[in-house]
Amino acid sequence: MRHPLALGGSYSSQSPNSSYDSTMNWYSESVETGAGKSKLVLYPTPGLSLFVALTGASVRGIFSINNRTFAVAGTGLSEILGNGTSVSRGTVADNGLPVSMAASPTQLLIASGGRAYVLTLATNGTAYVLTLATNVLTTIAAATLTNVSQVAYIDGFFLALNRDTQQFRISTVVDATSWPALQIIQVSVFPDNVGSMIASHRELWLFGITKSVVYYDSGSAQIFDVIPGATFEKGSIATWSPVNLDNTLF
Repeated sequence: MRHPLALGGSYSSQSPNSSYDSTMNWYSESVETGAGKSKLVLYPTPGLSLFVALTGASVRGIFSINNRTFAVAGTGLSEILGNGTSVSRGTVADNGLPVSMAASPTQLLIASGGRAYVLTLATNGTAYVLTLATNVLTTIAAATLTNVSQVAYIDGFFLALNRDTQQFRISTVVDATSWPALQIIQVSVFPDNVGSMIASHRELWLFGITKSVVYYDSGSAQIFDVIPGATFEKGSIATWSPVNLDNTLF
């Protein structure tokens, strides 16, 4: 003899005397064959488990390079280790917005709070550079690079977008700490300020509010040029909306 399932999904009738069922953290599923032990089964809700806890108000960005993972939470830059612990790699400015990160095989460039920072990877924004070999975090002087909103990396060059302008900067080859004064590109194919920048398939996409344009490493004197015909009558008003996902730019 089959017994009806004592529990089901949540349902509250107009009168609690009629039905006042509440199910938390479980969901009901019908046995569609009709031949099961019951008409309904309950399954627990899928979820996430805590891997590492970082200090800081909120996680503003995560980036992985060469089997190493870095995260910025509040003002703190941390490296997340495989055993669920973290190591502090320095501090960056915090304006409450997401950070932008880009990396070469040896350096991690971080744009945070309008500044730029470099972590030399083996070393510990504004722009910041983390040297990966030494894990040393270096703050790029405001006189060299400031008002940075997003960064990218293409063909050995680091790229930095100047917030609320039509300009992006180009670094010395494979050196996020060096930004020649003449290596500035003025986007002139549309009148909008460039609000978003993202690298995809070795191309640099720049989004204004109503229009967009794509640059590539042309090998010319100014290094990056507009791809012929790659200007679009669509833009993005949301700075962090463009994203690389599933081998495609959305």
